[in-house]
Amino acid sequence: INIFIVFDILFQKFFGFNLLGIDAINSYNKGMHLEIGVNKLSDVTRFSGLFGDELIAGGYLSKFFFPSLFFLYFNLEKNEKSKNLKIKKFFIPIYIIIILTGIILSGERTALVVSIITLVSLIIYDFIIRKNFKIFIYFFLLLITLSVIIANNKNFKNRFIKSTLTELYGKDFSLQHYEFNSNLKFNNLSSNKHLSHYLAAID
Repeated sequence: INIFIVFDILFQKFFGFNLLGIDAINSYNKGMHLEIGVNKLSDVTRFSGLFGDELIAGGYLSKFFFPSLFFLYFNLEKNEKSKNLKIKKFFIPIYIIIILTGIILSGERTALVVSIITLVSLIIYDFIIRKNFKIFIYFFLLLITLSVIIANNKNFKNRFIKSTLTELYGKDFSLQHYEFNSNLKFNNLSSNKHLSHYLAAID
């Protein structure tokens, strides 16, 4: 199911609509509650696939990522038929890349962080139980790949980096300004839509 959802998101990314005909631009504009929406597919930074204008695809994938990953891990370890298969070594890394691709395309920042924490948990477990040092190399290479993809893609960079820092520092924030000014403060927290939930809870 997870792989199918990612395939549907990828299909929507390239063709502008998913397998059920859900339009990517309309879903993005409605889901983001934009007064002036985008008109081009290249401007869409969040793809939801089957979820329509509920931009929760990344959250769904991240929540089912942990149990499905552990299921695959232990199932491949215990399955006698898979012990001699060469694909066993590559199946889990490929699965991880597929899920992370879907999460990045969904544009959900929290989902990406949760998924990375999931991977760290698996790596710690594998290292403690099996003393597997190779997994550190795989994880390091994966993080580098993710960083390069996000940094070199304008939409991903705006979504995961610039918009996050803008929500913290204000609308006039720029990466260039941040690099040369170490006195920046979190001036925009009071108007942050996410923080308002916490402030309401405290009240």
